Amino acid sequence: MTPLSVRAYLIKKGDVSIRMLSEHFQIDMVMSQLLIQFWVKKGRCVQKVLCGDCQVTCPSQVYYRWI
Repeated sequence: MTPLSVRAYLIKKGDVSIRMLSEHFQIDMVMSQLLIQFWVKKGRCVQKVLCGDCQVTCPSQVYYRWI
């Protein structure tokens, strides 16, 4: 597992959640978050919060996208 393999996965999949990344690479969610933050800090990946504006109290879904 390297930052380059995470980059390739992000480019291939588009929007990726921490859970998706963890499941794909079979690593814990903390490690996935650290790998994503590596690219966010470099300005190569952005965080998106998706919400359907349904006016219901529900957790927002956070996704990351390669830019």
